[in-house]
Amino acid sequence: ENRVYLNNTFTQVSTDGGKTFEDRGERSKHYDNHALWINPKNPLHHIEGTDGGVYETFDRGENWRFFPNLPVTQFYKVTVDNAYPFYNVAGGTQDNYSVVGPSQNLSDHGVHSYEWLVTVTGDGFESAIDPEDPNIVYAQAQYGSIARIDKKSGESVRITPKPRKGEAQYNFNWDAPLLISTHDHKTLYYAANKLFKSTDRGDSWEVISGELDQNIDRNQWPLMGKWWPMDAVAKNGSTSRYGSVVSLDESRLQAGLIYAGTDDGQINITEDDGKTWRKVNRFPGVPENTYVYDLIASKHDVNVVYAVFNNHKSGDFKPYIYRSADKGKTWTNISSNLPEKGAVYALEQDHGKAEILFAGTEYSVFVSLDEGKNWKELSTGLPTVNVRDIAIQERENDLVLATFGRGFYILPNYAPLRELTNELLEKEAHLFAIKEGKMFKTWRPLGGLGSKEKGFQGETFYTTPNPEVGVEFVSWIKEGSSTLKADRQKKEKAAFKEGKLIPYPTLEEYKAEKEEQSSFLIYTIEDEEGNFIRELRAPLKAGLNKMLWDMEYPSTGLVSERDASQSKGLSSAGIFVLPGKYQLSLSKNENGIITKLAGPEAFEINELNNRTLPSENRAELVAFKQKALKLNNAISAVNMELRSLNEKIAPFKAATKGLSATEAASTFKEVLTLESRLTKIQLIMNGDSDFALLDLDEMLSLRRRAGSAIYDIYNSTSNIPGAAKKNFEIAAEEFAVVLSEMKKLVKDFDTMEEKLDKLGAPLTLGRLPK
Repeated sequence: ENRVYLNNTFTQVSTDGGKTFEDRGERSKHYDNHALWINPKNPLHHIEGTDGGVYETFDRGENWRFFPNLPVTQFYKVTVDNAYPFYNVAGGTQDNYSVVGPSQNLSDHGVHSYEWLVTVTGDGFESAIDPEDPNIVYAQAQYGSIARIDKKSGESVRITPKPRKGEAQYNFNWDAPLLISTHDHKTLYYAANKLFKSTDRGDSWEVISGELDQNIDRNQWPLMGKWWPMDAVAKNGSTSRYGSVVSLDESRLQAGLIYAGTDDGQINITEDDGKTWRKVNRFPGVPENTYVYDLIASKHDVNVVYAVFNNHKSGDFKPYIYRSADKGKTWTNISSNLPEKGAVYALEQDHGKAEILFAGTEYSVFVSLDEGKNWKELSTGLPTVNVRDIAIQERENDLVLATFGRGFYILPNYAPLRELTNELLEKEAHLFAIKEGKMFKTWRPLGGLGSKEKGFQGETFYTTPNPEVGVEFVSWIKEGSSTLKADRQKKEKAAFKEGKLIPYPTLEEYKAEKEEQSSFLIYTIEDEEGNFIRELRAPLKAGLNKMLWDMEYPSTGLVSERDASQSKGLSSAGIFVLPGKYQLSLSKNENGIITKLAGPEAFEINELNNRTLPSENRAELVAFKQKALKLNNAISAVNMELRSLNEKIAPFKAATKGLSATEAASTFKEVLTLESRLTKIQLIMNGDSDFALLDLDEMLSLRRRAGSAIYDIYNSTSNIPGAAKKNFEIAAEEFAVVLSEMKKLVKDFDTMEEKLDKLGAPLTLGRLPK
């Protein structure tokens, strides 16, 4: 009862009822402790919540276990690089450093935590990555501490601007803005209360402005309705100095046109790289001194700039997004129909179409297709969360979000939004432009057993899934298709809601429902010469539809009852098509009538140059895989027929008992001969298990040899090994003999059935009465 724990930056413990305290210890654990649970049945067992997540101890804090599978990181900022084939995402976190990691990888498991690198420690903030060399990363901690990191070597150098001789220390915000010039990848801009420029990657800095804030003494402002003395608890502690630049952008259309926004509500504009400045600090409808959270120089019009104001620190959660068409001289509110209580933190403009804007708010992310006249929430797949920053990976057309509490989110390839217009929505159907397909094989570095995502690593091992490999087809369908059953159920639901009598369908109507063929979309893929490659099918639904093609040929294997659905295409063969140019057409099958809707739309498939030993002749590799797979499918078909014939042997034997003794004896002997021939083929095909029981060396079965020819190289896009070629040759030669014998055997089984009919033997499976 005398042991007391005190949560603090470092948890303290008292063993004398609180008279004295000492640090408990935080070894291998994040500090800044907020929440503590002590097991009432075992006081050695604690769970503690910190700025770094959740930890568990079974020895009162001597050793700690971390739970890395909680996706709860608070990101202030996000940026992306141009690494190929998969770009990296970087950002700064609340008290968990600045980090950088891959957007996706080649693994079936997805991206795991160990692939992320810490660039600088402390509270992480804005990062920037050299657009021409993704190994060069600029990252910062709070109050302007910035470093240049070489990912290749792991070395870093601190490049924080220092005051010139006789100059006061710079007033960096907790979250200082940083950018790499789009006109020169070696040029950086960085801001405190003044703006700094470096043309040598931060090795040296030039001050290119005077004071950019309004020079307001925050101590002269009332707080909670009162003025407070300097000794008031934490009056200016753990709080950013007031009067600093917090948002920054340079026009990609005019070098030296720079906008800098401050925490005290001022936007500063220079058109000559800092030689002269204009200042604007009054905006229609925006409270004075409102934090300028984000600035975006238009990517399409040199005169246009956008500003985001955020006044949540004053209890005002209104959205304030403004647009200027005269380089910041006058401003217009374009917040329009954004939620009243959804303060805005971030803004981005599409690089492909000027009218498309994205806004990150207190609760979600929104898109406008008409430059702010109307906004629509992009909520599918995104939790209710504060979206603090937005980046666009322009090569991939990916929208990347930094959320304050749920990590990073990526919306892949939003490019179809550029084509989405009111006119398009009136069309019967439309195929959106198709993004290039990247062809590559995935692998499982954690092993193929256990769960696909985590292998044998346990549930606390964190992974996030990769996008599926393939080409995505996006289509618009104005009107979908209903069914007789759906129409009936709709009417029944309405009648039930109104308390009316619900008529049952007639027998004919019910049978018509069951026999009705479903309507479906048909995606037809051809090469550039118009040769058929693949057909994909999907239900005919109104609205936006997505279909992913895995860039593989269709299966040529055995089909079964589960493949009979007409609204679903055949499965894949597991063999990639050749890289090259393709085209897609879209049709619909409605009530058995096929109508072309859209296309052809051209697209390309390219393979990644990610192999040490790539195939020297990709066409030869594909052709070999196809013929090797065809051989295996043929062997499977014969194997299935063997099983079918084998099922007839026992009934044949039984049927002979219905004959006279002489006929029964001779017929039974013929059945045994059929059985012997059948067994011989089975042993060649599948091997003899008796060898293993006696620990004898057996011959390699035809099925295993043929399987080796294809499945040994199934996940390879390198040259065909000689062993695979040899195995195929031997298997093909052996199978030709087996197939010939099998065809004779099938005829002889038919002959046996005819004989049993002629002799009047009891019926067996497959023999209908005459």
